[in-house]
Amino acid sequence: MTNYSNSIKLRVVEDYLSDKLSLKSLMSLHGIKNPGSVYHWLKLYEQYGIVYFSSKSPKMSKGSIPHRKSTTDKLASLKQENENLK
Repeated sequence: MTNYSNSIKLRVVEDYLSDKLSLKSLMSLHGIKNPGSVYHWLKLYEQYGIVYFSSKSPKMSKGSIPHRKSTTDKLASLKQENENLK
């Protein structure tokens, strides 16, 4: 199993959410073999926000990170904005 740095994980998540690159392109660019890894990082970002990837300890338990509902709201807002722009 390959370990990726938090900075790579965050870059992949932010690029994916901003529609800069497709999932396949991101995986190829960063040498990610399993799309499940990216989906897992997206879920962590949705649940905890950037604080999860900024932490010095990537193995934090759920109880140690406050739930960030605002990140979920922001994601929904950005998705709606993308739909409006189409």
